[in-house]
Amino acid sequence: MNDQISSNLEQRTFASGTTIFTEGQPRGAAFIIKSGKVEISKMANNQKVVLTTLEPDCIFGETSFIDDLPRSATAVAVEPTVCFLVPERLLQENFEKSSAFIKMLMRLMVSNLRDTSDHMIKLAAKDANATSDDDDA
Repeated sequence: MNDQISSNLEQRTFASGTTIFTEGQPRGAAFIIKSGKVEISKMANNQKVVLTTLEPDCIFGETSFIDDLPRSATAVAVEPTVCFLVPERLLQENFEKSSAFIKMLMRLMVSNLRDTSDHMIKLAAKDANATSDDDDA
């Protein structure tokens, strides 16, 4: 990550197992991983479905800012993790400087990402149901 950018951002440290934010929470800051790993997951039929595990230089928490919807997933540090906090104010200032085309493109990409995540959750739930049906046989 660019040192000029990171030098202006607050760092947050999360112990392994710490929930950074939870699915359904209101939007807030985004995070860029400096070190460690963060698991992104959603719930389906009372089961956690891991969508991805992010590593250094990955950003997360930005989608809720772009589409102004609640957090779409839960983020948990899976090992000691240090993140740069990207405050909403900074996101807002830079987003407002973007052209209408770029804003529309980003919103479309976020919408597609949410749709894909929802589809993955439905498939995982369907698979879990099929497995439990097999166990009952």
